[in-house]
Amino acid sequence: MSDELILNHRVSIGGTVKEEGSNHPLEKVKVEIIAGPAAFMEIIETLSRDPKWKRQLYRRDRTFTRADGMYFFLDLPAGTYTLRFSQARHRPVEINTIKVEEQKGVNLSLTDAVLNVL
Repeated sequence: MSDELILNHRVSIGGTVKEEGSNHPLEKVKVEIIAGPAAFMEIIETLSRDPKWKRQLYRRDRTFTRADGMYFFLDLPAGTYTLRFSQARHRPVEINTIKVEEQKGVNLSLTDAVLNVL
């Protein structure tokens, strides 16, 4: 018998954020789930009761892009989501109606999350 713990996570929503014009990947863009199905919103409501919640950089409803512009959210309940992408030097972008289906997930196209320089 092994003492290994194997975790299987499923990327539900993921993609790459690039700068409009230069098409360079953008690092440290905040990606937030601002709306989702009731099951997800209930999870967020429960987690947000923790006094440390607001200070956490990476949360179930928020992440940041890596150096290559990639981001992802894991293990989301099926349903429709709205994402907001924001960074200090760029105009925020919202993408509505991202549909996550059981066992499938979503990979947004590169052009869906292009930020314009202010």
